[in-house]
Amino acid sequence: MLLRLHPPPVITLRPSSFAIVANSLHLSFYRYKDSQSLYFLMEFCQGGELFTVLHTEERDGVPEPQAKFYAVCVLMGLQHMASKEIAYRDLKPENAMVDNGGYCKIIDMGFAKVVKHKTYTLCGTPEYAASERAV
Repeated sequence: MLLRLHPPPVITLRPSSFAIVANSLHLSFYRYKDSQSLYFLMEFCQGGELFTVLHTEERDGVPEPQAKFYAVCVLMGLQHMASKEIAYRDLKPENAMVDNGGYCKIIDMGFAKVVKHKTYTLCGTPEYAASERAV
């Protein structure tokens, strides 16, 4: 995506005001906007997607203590977002990155929404939707 920029002589990247903090760990990302697009540049998470940690050629899953740790990391991120009235609406292992310390960081805020009271929109990844939501 960044290759589409045709960068101007100076690009100023600003810290985003839509950052998520979990367990005192901060997912840093920067944004840049040109006349056509908005770009996000996030920190490098060496552990990759949580999905690739959970599903490997050798095994399918992780030991229970490790699974609990990942679950708590994600829950703390969701709890923080909820405290800021942000509804994260696309939770799946592909949208959690693992950093160098092994902590999960929630990414892809495309379906996130500030919700003061209630929302009526249906969104997210169909493969991960609850079966009772099937129409």
